[in-house]
Amino acid sequence: MIEIQKSTTTTADYEGLSFVLKALSTDETRPFMMVVHIEKRKRGITAVATDGKRMHTADLDLDVAPGDYVPLITKASVILKPSTGIQFPDWKRVFPKVGTEITMLDFSSAGIGKKNTQCANMTQQVLKLYEKTHQAVNMQFLDDLSKGPWTVYGVGGTSRAVLLKRTEGELERSAVLMPMEMAA
Repeated sequence: MIEIQKSTTTTADYEGLSFVLKALSTDETRPFMMVVHIEKRKRGITAVATDGKRMHTADLDLDVAPGDYVPLITKASVILKPSTGIQFPDWKRVFPKVGTEITMLDFSSAGIGKKNTQCANMTQQVLKLYEKTHQAVNMQFLDDLSKGPWTVYGVGGTSRAVLLKRTEGELERSAVLMPMEMAA
């Protein structure tokens, strides 16, 4: 088991892991979606999770062995327990190819169910996303994105998924969101 403590991990890494875990499935009939997948990078790791309607990835400067882990989330830490007999799907096969940059969304002051100005800002970002992509996505999924600017990319081909990326230095976070009618 590996414990990643909020108090001893950089804010960026802890928030990045928390972001990935928001896409973790709770559907016990699909146990392969109830694990977080870890891959090594040249420096650090990439963490991946999906619930079948969205996929989150984050590059993190953490030292965790590659593999699939069942996470236990507490207020102060995330405990990663190696999974037994559960294999995460080949996420790179379904992750869309990055196309051209479509627009930039800024969730710095956007939110759901918070202050009126935050709700208004969230509505503006949702409308902008729809205007540029013609895809309606779950507003909660957008609210789960890290606060700040996100770049929206076209993915080309027959995919109607919406790809958003955010880069902080050498670390990247990605969210692939399925349109509402496809995610049902």
